[in-house]
Amino acid sequence: MNKEVSDGKAARSRRSRSEIRAEEATAGSRRSAYKLNKEVSNGKAARSRRSRSEIRAEEATARSRRSAYKLTKHELEQLGKKTTYTYDNPDGKILESVPNPFADRRQNRHDVSGSIHIEAPEFTCLCPITGQPDFATIIIDYVPSERLVESKSLKLYLGAFRQFGEFHEACVNRIANDLIDLLDPSYLKVQGRFTPRGGIPLWPQAEYRKES
Repeated sequence: MNKEVSDGKAARSRRSRSEIRAEEATAGSRRSAYKLNKEVSNGKAARSRRSRSEIRAEEATARSRRSAYKLTKHELEQLGKKTTYTYDNPDGKILESVPNPFADRRQNRHDVSGSIHIEAPEFTCLCPITGQPDFATIIIDYVPSERLVESKSLKLYLGAFRQFGEFHEACVNRIANDLIDLLDPSYLKVQGRFTPRGGIPLWPQAEYRKES
C-alpha cells in the first residue's frame, strides 16, 4: 500500500515537471512569436511611412511642374504657336524665357547646382561690307538665376541673323547682351566659332559675371 502511494506521488511529480516544461516551452514560443510579429509590424509601419513621404514628395513635384507648365504656356508667344520667321532683324524681343527648375526648392530638393550648355552649329550672318555669308557655331554657356532661355525662341532669334549684316565680334556681343537682358544670369559666356575667311579663323568670345 505504501509503495503504491509512493509510486503515485512520483508519477504526479513527473507529470508536474513535464507540464511545467511544456508550459515554459509554450510561453517561450509565444514570446518569440510576439517579438517576431512586432518586428514585422514595425518594419511594415516604417515602410509605410517612407512610402507616404515619397508619395508626398512626388505629388509636390508634380504640382510644381503643372504650375510651371501653366505659367510657361500662358507666357510664351513662340512655343506651341504658329511660327513667324524673320531673317534680317535679330531683335532681342524675339527671345523668351521659362522658369528655372534649379531655382525651385520644391523641384531641387537637394540644392544641386545647374548650368546650361547650348551649341547652335548652323548660325549664319552676312559681312556688312561685302554681303558675303559667314558661318559659325555659336556656343552659349551660362549659370541661370530665376529664368532659362526658351529654346524655340533662341532658334528663331539666331535665325534672324541670316540676312543681317554684322561683323563677327558684333554678333557675339549682341547675343550676349540680349541674353543678359532676358535672363539676368549669374554667369554667361558666348563664343562664335566662325569658319575661316582668308585663311584666318576668328572666334570672338563675350563673357559676363554678375557682381555679387
